Amino acid sequence: MQIKKKINGIFLAIVFGFSCSLILNLKALLGVLETISANRYFQYRMFGLIAETFLLFCSTFLIHTVIISFLFYLPLYFIKPMLQNRFNTPVVRLFSRLTSLMIVSILFLAVSSAGIIEQKSRDNRPNVILIAVDTLRADHLRSYGYSRETSPEIDRFSRQSVTFTDCISHFPATTPSFASILTAKFPYHHGVLDNNYKGYKLDKSHMTVSEILKNSGYRTAAFIGGWTLKINSNLNQGFDEYFDYLGGDGISKKGKTLVEESVAWIEQNHEEKFFLFLHLFDPHGKYTPPPRYHLTYDATDAATDLDKIPEHQRHGKISDPSFYISRYDGEITYADYYLGRVFTKLLEHGLMNNTIIIFTADHGEEMADRNQWFNHGCYLYDEQIRVPLMIYYPDKLPPRVYPDTVRLIDVVPTLLDLLNIDFTSDLDGSSVLPGLLGNSLLERLAFFESGNEKNLWDQRMPGLEGKQYGVRTRDWKLIRTVTHSGIDYEFFNLKQNPDERINIYGQGIGDEVFLKEKLEEFVSLSQNSPYYLQKVKKNYKDDLTEEDMAVLRAIGYIR
Repeated sequence: MQIKKKINGIFLAIVFGFSCSLILNLKALLGVLETISANRYFQYRMFGLIAETFLLFCSTFLIHTVIISFLFYLPLYFIKPMLQNRFNTPVVRLFSRLTSLMIVSILFLAVSSAGIIEQKSRDNRPNVILIAVDTLRADHLRSYGYSRETSPEIDRFSRQSVTFTDCISHFPATTPSFASILTAKFPYHHGVLDNNYKGYKLDKSHMTVSEILKNSGYRTAAFIGGWTLKINSNLNQGFDEYFDYLGGDGISKKGKTLVEESVAWIEQNHEEKFFLFLHLFDPHGKYTPPPRYHLTYDATDAATDLDKIPEHQRHGKISDPSFYISRYDGEITYADYYLGRVFTKLLEHGLMNNTIIIFTADHGEEMADRNQWFNHGCYLYDEQIRVPLMIYYPDKLPPRVYPDTVRLIDVVPTLLDLLNIDFTSDLDGSSVLPGLLGNSLLERLAFFESGNEKNLWDQRMPGLEGKQYGVRTRDWKLIRTVTHSGIDYEFFNLKQNPDERINIYGQGIGDEVFLKEKLEEFVSLSQNSPYYLQKVKKNYKDDLTEEDMAVLRAIGYIR
């Protein structure tokens, strides 16, 4: 009889412990499963993630069950007999049962309250990740209409994000473009008028998004893939950690290494609120995708004009542009594969539903579109300045395609708007969040300018005086070029002529008159800015080591 009572008591304790543990853990399990299922673009990984989550739930559930069952059993079957031996009365028996129940109830309430307190005290602000792929043309992604499947991971990400189909860079070179992204200012305003190796760097008086987020309590880190974002650009302002060591040839760091380092950093810091900037350099020339991606896309070796291909890009005597385009696309697919690792790590830690992820590029790349092949920096046609932009934040932004023109200087104001951080001091960009939420916005004018290198194929004036300037809306575009014979203009109807081949300048179209007026105002602001007037007077090569010169020569920045 005593054995039967003990077995019944143990069974009762286990049932009670099982019930309490189920209540404690079920909500957490459902929350994790909801996070995974909300990210449908990871369907092919979902089974493994659910299996891992279920195993973790089972182990935690078992531990809670054992502890609660034992604590229930302890007073009921050890304290109770001692009381009954001395005071074996109905009142005492009732008291012992109530005491057992009260002890376990207090324990259960304490554990539950601890969870509630932890939940309330938790910082529910989202993490922020900025991913930028250097030299990435928007129209070489499948999600932007490309015929090749270069970007399956990015395309899945796009389907769960706001995808901006007409995002414009302000400068087709890395250092000034990222300076504009991080400060939300035009180049003439932040002073980085060309790449860092020419002596240009961000003045510390300009506040970057990393400084704003650091001051708001975020842990900040940047993983840099190329020379033109090294610490001498001063774009490290506000980052707790700025990993710009390139190793190896000193030119760049491959996407695999960068992603492994950034994923390890997320692993170490996922319990803190963080801002992570990940800069992948892979599509930048020279196009050398790893062996697995060399022959991903078809190409021929037909002979064409080798002189049109910059020396730093050449693979022997191969002159067929299809070869180089296939290599460029292979670099994109390689970078895309490793970006999937970042998304997977965020899923593993349940961070996808509370992380703002911004994906973009600094500028595009000339393919065989015009006279100068496989390069960037000197011209302002869309292949060099139209870039991808996607913003993922499921808490506030349902997936959609946004067709209106936006600018890279609008990225940070939009982010700060999403974070409810009031920082509008002296910014040229503005938030597009009202437009994403259904409110009407005025059409944005996107201004941009070229580098100041005189090119082999044009007749521009050398130096800053020969910079191209341009302005663009979704439907119209005007480019201003200073030549030895005066100022030339090109005006394009982008609806009818998206390839920008037919110059219709001088036909008196109202949009042309309006855009020319606005462009001249912008040029005046630029050329009268302190940074423009100051320029970089000394020979920038004086500050470069022989090693720096070799690196910059290898990627085509100097000759």
